[in-house]
This record gives sequence, C-alpha cells and structure tokens, in this order.
Amino acid sequence: MSTVLANIHYIKDIMSRFQEFPVDTTEYACLKAIVLFKPEIFGLQEKRIIENLQDQAQVLLGEYIRRQYPLQPTRFGRILLLVPCLQTVNSSTIKKLFFKDTIGNIPLEKLVSDIYQGRR
Repeated sequence: MSTVLANIHYIKDIMSRFQEFPVDTTEYACLKAIVLFKPEIFGLQEKRIIENLQDQAQVLLGEYIRRQYPLQPTRFGRILLLVPCLQTVNSSTIKKLFFKDTIGNIPLEKLVSDIYQGRR
C-alpha cells in the first residue's frame, strides 16, 4: 500500500507542475494520446501503427500550440517534457486509481487493442 501512496504523491507532484501551464482540452487530448500510445509495450504486434499514432498526436500538439499560443514559444517543449514524468508512473497503479471501477479486471492494453481493432 505504501507504494500506491508514493505513486499518488508523485502523481500529485506532476499535476502541480501541469498547473504551471494550464493545459486546455485540445492539449490534454493530445497529451493523453501521446501517453496512451506506447510502442514499447512488450508483445505489441502493431508497433509501427502505435508509433504513428503517437507521432501524429505529437505533431498535432505542436501545431496547435504554435497556432494558439504564439507568444509562448517554449510552451510545447515544456509541456512535452512533462510526458516522461507521466510515463514513469506504474501502470498498475494507474489502473487501480482510475480504471478499476470502470473496466474491472480487464487489462488496459487489451481494451486499447480492442478499441483500435474496432476502428479498422
């Protein structure tokens, strides 16, 4: 349980850093896609597709920020540098905290894969 508490504190710290750059809904959606589409997941069969989705989300985020926040030239880089912090949070902790009541014991990776397969 102490590991979960430590992860909660770490997540709170990351979120406080995000508060320095209030992220709008479009930026949030792009960041969520960048974090969610992880091509380095072991056993993933469609790595290239996942890489492309992650790249598209990153490009969209950069273009959007340059267009919406032209007076903040470092915004894209600063926000993007927070992504590795989010990715270091243990995925099982994220599942317990945010998805357990929603999806139960279904592996999140399977859920994402099923959603992708449904889009084809």
